[in-house]
Amino acid sequence: MTINERNTGVIDAFARRFASGVLVVPPQADAPAGPSGGSSARHGVEPIVQQRVNARDEADAAALWLLDQQRAGRAWRDMVVLAPGKRNWRDPIAQALEREGIPYRMLLGDPTMQPDAGDHVQVMTLHAVRELEFPVIAVLGIGDLPWKSQTLEEVARLLYVVMTRATAALLISHSKPSTLVERLLAA
Repeated sequence: MTINERNTGVIDAFARRFASGVLVVPPQADAPAGPSGGSSARHGVEPIVQQRVNARDEADAAALWLLDQQRAGRAWRDMVVLAPGKRNWRDPIAQALEREGIPYRMLLGDPTMQPDAGDHVQVMTLHAVRELEFPVIAVLGIGDLPWKSQTLEEVARLLYVVMTRATAALLISHSKPSTLVERLLAA
């Protein structure tokens, strides 16, 4: 992993606290220290980790958060909603975005589709964001992880990468308890 100088110091510090003890994260000595000790000179806002009742509640809360981001001046194309690759996330996310009148492009569950530059929120799997960056990222369904075929280290690495793809604002939600959720709450 390389040091990310694009996200805010607050997001970087949060991702590092989450990953500590599970992953070997490179030291920050070769990066300029930001106000929070992170790699970025931009301070930014603290990531939000919230517990919701169920998948629909997670999706509804994320849609409202995205509306707030848009009202604050962010373009829809600067936003992404990420969820585990399970099909049970497609409908709650689509319905929540439609209820709020948020334009979106559903990539979740269709590996042949690629993100585009249209002015809409992209909806994709956690794995799909690895080489992309977005100013605003909402991550849903963290309580569904890790899957039985995954180790804590594999999922922690994935979530660390996901967190560091957010260059301005990050929302992470869960509606089920898990080892990963416990790590997030401790960060």
